Amino acid sequence: MEPALAARGGCPERQIRFWSWVEDHRPAEPHWYIDLVAVDPDRRGSGVGRLLLADGLARVDALGEPSFLVTGNPRTVPWYERHGFAIRSEAQAPEAGPYVWLMFRRPTAT
Repeated sequence: MEPALAARGGCPERQIRFWSWVEDHRPAEPHWYIDLVAVDPDRRGSGVGRLLLADGLARVDALGEPSFLVTGNPRTVPWYERHGFAIRSEAQAPEAGPYVWLMFRRPTAT
């Protein structure tokens, strides 16, 4: 990934520092990390993202374990809240990085 990022003008070292900063903000207790939920722009609003997230969260709930995620998109915060996530903290990432919301979700009873 680093060579591809660097070839496009990105800074792999800055990415590494950002994700290290995120790692420092993760909960200490064991949890699942929701890395990415994405839907093709033509399918947004169709319910596909909701189904993808609901399926993953049902699997995590069956294990009785919490989930954690980071989003830099303010429009997704209420969406994740509707799925049981709560804002744990929010902050401007170092080095003029993105403003992010760090969100946590306890498992629901199945």
